[in-house]
Amino acid sequence: MEDTDQTKSQKVLIVDDEPVNLKLLGAHLKKAGYEVLDAADGQRALDKALLAPDLILLDIMMPGMDGLETCRHLKESPETKDIPVIFLSALSDSEVKTKGLQVGGVDYISKPFDSRELLARVRTHLTLREQERQIRLYASNLEGMVEERTQQLREAQQEIQKDFEIQTVIAALLRLSLDAADLTNLLDLILKRILSVTSFSFKDKGCIFLMDEDEGHLRMAAGDKLDPEVLQRCREVARGHCVCGSAAQCGEPLVAWDDDDMHENDATGMEPHGHFCMPIIYEERLLGIINIYLKKDHTPDDKERDFISAVANTLARVIIYKQAQLRLVESEEQYRAIFQNTGTAMAILEQDHLHRARQLRIRGAHRPGRGQPGRNAQGPGFLPSG
Repeated sequence: MEDTDQTKSQKVLIVDDEPVNLKLLGAHLKKAGYEVLDAADGQRALDKALLAPDLILLDIMMPGMDGLETCRHLKESPETKDIPVIFLSALSDSEVKTKGLQVGGVDYISKPFDSRELLARVRTHLTLREQERQIRLYASNLEGMVEERTQQLREAQQEIQKDFEIQTVIAALLRLSLDAADLTNLLDLILKRILSVTSFSFKDKGCIFLMDEDEGHLRMAAGDKLDPEVLQRCREVARGHCVCGSAAQCGEPLVAWDDDDMHENDATGMEPHGHFCMPIIYEERLLGIINIYLKKDHTPDDKERDFISAVANTLARVIIYKQAQLRLVESEEQYRAIFQNTGTAMAILEQDHLHRARQLRIRGAHRPGRGQPGRNAQGPGFLPSG
């Protein structure tokens, strides 16, 4: 007996209007280890086919719905179209066999049948059926593997694009720091470069605050695509107030949505958004805040946080450098003014000194007994020696 694990799990549907044929075919198949289903007419065959047999043995000559019509219905149904059908018939007419193959049959067994031929053909088509199932499963898994790999490559490409844009922005910040532009114009350019990164889920708007250490509050130094009301309300933000001021107070990055309690300004009428506030710190000294607008319900991932953190660290050095430049320019102007004032004073003193010297010479030239030696030697009081 050919009883294997594979045959035990396989079902064969027998369709024949002769009860004797159903019993005989069923006995051979059960002896070979197959699970057997049977049906005496075409309609019952269609119903039993919904139980998903692995193979159908279908008699052609049946009253009512014959085998050819039954096969045609099987192949039209998505649930049964892939089940292989072997026709059974006492007819030896080649035209009948051809019609059977045309409506979707895979083989033909003549009656009376030989049990060995029957089982051989059943095994062959069940093997083909299993191989087809395995190929489809492999193809499906392969499609999934290809899709998974494609997604991995797509994500890797996105990460590479993000890294490239991060490095590009950082390099641009360093180049801009060497530009002759003043700090305010420089911050405008830097903010636009930050917001130009398309691979992140940021909105294309934001601002940069600088810390006014004398006044103790944040002052907006650059803003891009902000509403006029926001520009007016957020021109100055006290430390510890609103989202930006809270980030300045704690010295840590903060993420808040437009309905967060930290907001002290009414966001009514504005499209839903969030804020990602990153402190700009240099050697524990707060220099300012970067405020990037977020798309609704988007929380920055690690890559986006690292990007804004790197920008803040670079920007801190740029601010320190530009502020040092400004102090140097102011010192030079002060010294130049001092030198100019000192030079003017010395020139006035020198002119006064020259004026006084001329006056002294003039007075000396008109004083008696000075400046006229001939008159003193030969004047009226002169007495000849001999």
